[in-house]
Amino acid sequence: MIDLGCGPGLLLRDLAERYSGSTLYGYDVTPAMVAYGRQLSYGTANATLALLDVATQPLPHDTGTVHLTTMSSVLHVFDEPLGALAEIRRVLAPGGLFLLQDWIRQPLRPIWRTAVTS
Repeated sequence: MIDLGCGPGLLLRDLAERYSGSTLYGYDVTPAMVAYGRQLSYGTANATLALLDVATQPLPHDTGTVHLTTMSSVLHVFDEPLGALAEIRRVLAPGGLFLLQDWIRQPLRPIWRTAVTS
């Protein structure tokens, strides 16, 4: 399971209590959040928290290997979210789930940032 924008790792900690022995990954862009999350106890779960900007960096997972990816209150801050969504799709296993909890400030469509010349 991957939690994108994991913050201090509280969702991963709670899942580790319920699913002992699970493999959990949390990624965030804020060093203090990742540092805090690394100090939590995850019991027998294998939890890895790391700095990663999913808006600009690929996920360090093989294609089709992740069963659940979550993202809460992150997608709305991306200027161009389609690349991150494609990366999430890449790592999801067949039948894998992407749980998105967010609000969107504009329709999900490509936003071209090239200069318009006339």
